Amino acid sequence: MKINEVKQFSKLFDNTFLGLTPTKKSIDEFVDQTLNNEFRSIGIPGYYVPQVLPRFRGTGVGILSGTGFPYGNEPTEVKIEHFKYWISLGEEITDCELINNVMAVKDGAWDYLENELRVMASIAHEHNKIFKYLIEAPMLTDEEIKRVVEMAMKLDDVDYIKTATGSCGKTTYHHVEVIHSITADEKKIKVAGGVQTLEQVEHFLELGASVFGCSSSKKILDEYNEKYKK
Repeated sequence: MKINEVKQFSKLFDNTFLGLTPTKKSIDEFVDQTLNNEFRSIGIPGYYVPQVLPRFRGTGVGILSGTGFPYGNEPTEVKIEHFKYWISLGEEITDCELINNVMAVKDGAWDYLENELRVMASIAHEHNKIFKYLIEAPMLTDEEIKRVVEMAMKLDDVDYIKTATGSCGKTTYHHVEVIHSITADEKKIKVAGGVQTLEQVEHFLELGASVFGCSSSKKILDEYNEKYKK
């Protein structure tokens, strides 16, 4: 995709708060930024989600939820309960993200991984949530990336392949090239982990990305407006 094909630039971004010591004040300010700029959605520490959720009602801006942070190492049964909790909060929770069990990948536990992915994706879709499979590409070899993406391609309930959390390394252009070589636009790609500039966004879009998760959304939007909206 070329950047001039994007209908509303702000909707490319899941605006994500990455501060290590957030406060209610800093979260409220981040919510203001997200709503005022009409980003696609917000990602904040789970503790604050029930507190701010009413502010998103009727806005068209969603709230992200997820399970498995970090490294996807909880058992499937725990992840199921996480999803059920987030879904119970209501329609403001729009996206459910599952972090890939990197340990299981390294062990070659493919049946376990495929069963977990199928179960989690189906729970999300049963409740009309968008499902993203976060594979932690920086921790995987190219062959492992291909294997987990091929697994996801078998399941209609998987909407997005997400590259990374950002806690385990940055997403590279090469990572997206490898993912897109399998998805070929049949599933969307969310890029997260180190996206900080408009130039990066433009390049990732050309490589097949659809959405970005980053804490620099406002900075990038300002760059875009300066460059294209004069």
